[in-house]
Formats: sequence, structure tokens, C-alpha cells
Amino acid sequence: MPQHRLRLVLAPTSEDVSRAGAALRAMLDACCGTGSHCHDIELGVAEALANVVRHGSRRTFIALRCTCGPAGVRVLAADDGNPADMTKLPAALPADPLAGSGRGLWIIARTVDAFRYRRFRSLNVHCLERRAACAR
Repeated sequence: MPQHRLRLVLAPTSEDVSRAGAALRAMLDACCGTGSHCHDIELGVAEALANVVRHGSRRTFIALRCTCGPAGVRVLAADDGNPADMTKLPAALPADPLAGSGRGLWIIARTVDAFRYRRFRSLNVHCLERRAACAR
């Protein structure tokens, strides 16, 4: 099975994040089929991008690089915002799951198999992976 690839450069807006989600979904449909286990990463990526838009001041762009193949899905998201304060994902749901914020990292933790963050030069780089055998 060939590997599917998607590369996007977005403005850090909710509208562009929504368009990126639709493009990611189309790639996952082509790679894995609709409703497959590899689609779980879609929610994690949407949450990570929403966090960049909501919390990453001074940013001017978000770059996405996505690959999907027999081993699963990998998404790299880079932005030029201020450094993120993120060392590891939480294991437990926040005390108030209905609060206006605080659930994002927990959602990411539940929808990916691996998550890494690092500051590289002047960029925040997030790597999200979902290991899943795709249907196609």
C-alpha cells in the first residue's frame, strides 16, 4: 500500500484549522477508509491545533506534515509562537471536566499512541502518532 502525504501551511486561525481538519480527514479516508481506528488521531490533531491558536501568542503560521501508511499515521505540527509549557500529557481527566479549558492535553493523550513536543530553533514542534493497521 502506498503512503499518503499531506503538507499544509496555515494561518493561525480557527477557520484555517477547520480546513486543515477537513484535509486530514480526506487523507485518512483515502489511506485507511472511513471510520477506521487511525481516524482517532483526527481529534487529537484538532485539539493540538486549537491549543496553538488559543494559547500560542506571537505566532504567524502553523505548518503541518502528515503521513499515513500501513504502520499508522504521523502528524508533525510546527508553529512560530512562544514556547509551549508542555513536558508530558496528563493521565487523568482534569478535576472539572466541564470547565472552559483544561481538557485539551487529556484529549490528545486519549487519541494518540505517541506524543512528543520540543522547541527547535524558534519553532514549537508537536509530533502525534497513531499506530494502526489501515484497512486499505
